[in-house]
Amino acid sequence: MDSYTWTAAANLRQHLKNYRGGREISRYDARPGDVIFGYYTSSKRWNHTGVVTAAKGGNISITQHGRKTHTTLNQWFKGNKHLSAISIIRPGKRS
Repeated sequence: MDSYTWTAAANLRQHLKNYRGGREISRYDARPGDVIFGYYTSSKRWNHTGVVTAAKGGNISITQHGRKTHTTLNQWFKGNKHLSAISIIRPGKRS
């Protein structure tokens, strides 16, 4: 059974895109503060979220819950065989 933390990731992604003016961006345009979502084939949904803390030339550092230190996007993919896609959303301004 999924926890609320995991199931909320898909809802947050849709909320940022549909109600907060967020836009999807490429990993090469990512910057600190962007929100990154992971799509897992095992659950067939966007079920993990992190925050971009550093980015340069497509190399992205991420902070996520459950970790004491930063991880990189490449480490995230290497450590999760079911991670098949990412979505990076730059939140828009609140109205």
